[in-house]
Amino acid sequence: MSVRIFVPHLPAARATFIHPDVQKALGRIGEVIYAKEGESPWEVIPADVDAIVVGWGGPAKLPKSVWSNLPKLKAIGVLGGSPSGIEDSIEAVERGIAIISASHAIAEAVAEETIGLMLAVRYELVNNACAFRASGRLVVDGNHRNRSIAGSKVGVIGFGHTGQQMARRLRAFEPRLLIHDPYVSDEVIGQFEGQRVSLEELMAQSDIISVHAGWTTQSEGMINASLLGLIRPGTLVVSTARMPLFDEKALAALVREGKITFASDFVPFDETIWSSPDLHSRQNLIGVPGHTSITERTIEQMGLLVARDLEAIFSGKTPRHRITVEWIRHTTTRIPAKH
Repeated sequence: MSVRIFVPHLPAARATFIHPDVQKALGRIGEVIYAKEGESPWEVIPADVDAIVVGWGGPAKLPKSVWSNLPKLKAIGVLGGSPSGIEDSIEAVERGIAIISASHAIAEAVAEETIGLMLAVRYELVNNACAFRASGRLVVDGNHRNRSIAGSKVGVIGFGHTGQQMARRLRAFEPRLLIHDPYVSDEVIGQFEGQRVSLEELMAQSDIISVHAGWTTQSEGMINASLLGLIRPGTLVVSTARMPLFDEKALAALVREGKITFASDFVPFDETIWSSPDLHSRQNLIGVPGHTSITERTIEQMGLLVARDLEAIFSGKTPRHRITVEWIRHTTTRIPAKH
């Protein structure tokens, strides 16, 4: 009997997030059932589906009441990095359901975004462009000196897919890498010629701090006021991680004082802090939308990754991107009530 795959994305979302090549790849695995306009996907999902594809563009949550009542369900493919949209994802894994994360495909674009933010700050690209846009004049200051990335000490907090992809691309600048990640082996860090350091050492020694750790119960607020106080004046902090990893008030204070430059895609953030005019208008703060790293290539590669792993599962092979309970516990987004 043919494999049955349910895709809950409604037509408009499907056109945006399910690339035509991905639709073809899923179709080669078996019968693909798409939600139709006007339908409530979880109310019409067939009881005999073998796999579900969730994530970007689809329903925000896959309820446990849905997945736990599908007797043939063998796999859930996530178009995105985190399985946080799957209610009780750890229990699903423990029951033997394979959850496939496309985080590896997303990491490429996030890494490029990170380096783009570094370059934008170090060469004042954003500030100079905004000044020209406002006045129509290019002001040349022969006494001003920008700061290059080359030769800098770059501290990386979180050395998973994104941190490693960023470090791989950063090699051309020949930085000295200081790495903090308790979940990554010395062997992996050694492959990038990095040095494992404590969080305190990283904050105190880095010229550029790049944050990529997952948001979990354990990591929430880990970059606290005490650690932020160790940062040297003039340091650049770049973050594509979730903002609740920081003590946002303490971080904002450093920006307001002009001690550091902060560049981030701000997902999510405390608007009562960062939307203050005396803060968001500062030249040492760059904010970009959280969807900055959603590229056409990301959407395509993410879907193809999920399709390849589903094909492997249903042909009796080992999928490359099946996540474990441990992986979920130290990477998966936490969304507490206060946010």
